[in-house]
Parts: sequence; C-alpha cells; structure tokens
Amino acid sequence: MPSFPDGFYYAHNELQIVGESPIRSPCALYMRIGEGLDMSKRIDLTGMQFGNWIVKDFIGVREVGNSKVKKAFWLCECQCEKKTLREIPTDSLKSGNSKSCGCEKTKALVKRSTKHGFARRGKNGTGIYHVWYAMINRCKNKNDKSYIDYGGRGICVCDKWADSFIAFKDWAFSNGYKEGLTIDRINNDGDYEPSNCRWTDYKTQANNKRGCRYVEIDGEIHTVMQWCEILDIPYSTVMGRKNRNKDKSYAELLQIPYKRRRKSA
Repeated sequence: MPSFPDGFYYAHNELQIVGESPIRSPCALYMRIGEGLDMSKRIDLTGMQFGNWIVKDFIGVREVGNSKVKKAFWLCECQCEKKTLREIPTDSLKSGNSKSCGCEKTKALVKRSTKHGFARRGKNGTGIYHVWYAMINRCKNKNDKSYIDYGGRGICVCDKWADSFIAFKDWAFSNGYKEGLTIDRINNDGDYEPSNCRWTDYKTQANNKRGCRYVEIDGEIHTVMQWCEILDIPYSTVMGRKNRNKDKSYAELLQIPYKRRRKSA
C-alpha cells in the first residue's frame, strides 16, 4: 500500500464518510483517524431505498477482509416476500452492485424463460423452445460440446433470432415446423437465418451434414444413410461393421448380406 500522511487511512470508494481534513483523489478518500471518525458528518442513509433494499439502520464502520480498508455497513431489508435482512456496505448500495437478496435475478430468469409459455415442460410447443436454445448454445457457448463444429467454425445465428425467441417461433410455425423435425441449414457453411434454414427429419439432415460420406456402388452414388434405406440395412449395423473392419470400404460393407433376426414367439 502506498505511504500517506501520518494519521490518515485509505477508504476506497467510501466518499460518503467525511472525516477531518479529507484528501480526495479520483478513486479514493483518505481520512484522519486518531480519535476516530467524525460520525456527525456521515450521510444518514436510514429509510432510503436502493433497488429492493430499504436501509433500516446504521451498523458501523469496520475493516473488510484482511485489508485495512474500512467501510460503513447498513442493515438492509429486501422488499420481497422473504423480507431478507443483510448487512450491506455503502459503496455496494450506491453503485448498484447490490440491489436485492437475489430475488430480482430469479424473477428476471423466470421471466426470460417463461414469458412466451414455451419453455415449461408439458406446454404445447416445448420442443421448439429447446431447438432455439440449442441453436444459440452451440453457436455462442464455447463450453458446448458442439461449439467446435458451429461457433468454432464461424457459424452464427442471425440477430433477429438471437435476440428474440418469439421471432424464431413465428418463422418456424409459418415454415412447416412440427414436433420431431429438426432445423437444417441448406448451406452447411452458412449461418442460421431464414433464407438458409428449413425443417427436415433427422435422416434428411444427416445426408446434408458436413463431411457426409458418399459411396458409389454399380455406378450409383448416394450417402451411406441413403444406401442403408435403399438396401434396407440399419445404419447402426453398417457403422458397427465399419468399427470392426476399419480397413474395408463402405461399398464393401454395404454389400455384405444382412440377416434380420427372427422375433421369438
């Protein structure tokens, strides 16, 4: 800590406490101690409201943590149903760093999630909300497991959809959305925007994925998924064959006869 004139101490942001011969700087006020603070010059916050906090009484001035910084603390009551009481320093009240016991954050979260009625379980259209949420997450959240293939490649969600679930929902229902369908980008290197998106089933989307495998058999070219449908072979069976026979091509694996198991009586 820098050296100050004898008899002064450092009170960061405690500009509401004025001691004898204060020294002001852009970020702090230094006050003479000796016989203590001149409390007659302290601004009384009792009865004032800061956010949801109502100041009930002055508690006192004390050091914060292991530092020598001293702050004035007030007993505050939150104006929510719980009527939570908490000791809050003056700077947190005046700066707005503390506005409530946490009830306002909870209300804001619930409002963002349920104002349209599509985020709650059991409500009609819940699926569309989760499609929107997952789309935003894989493009913006670096911790999402799919981010590397979306946001990591520069894929974005257009501002209209990113800023409003309602805008996305309205587009979805007017462009063929049904439960069980998935959003598909027509151009795999393009963004999520109305002109580049459509609703498809999972098979159609799988055939449009980046890095989709194309296989030629007898002069015909299709994706592995499409060949599985043509040859009536489960896609999982072909992928299982590939895992066990990595040296063989998909063309070879697709032409191995598939025997369906008979169901026991």
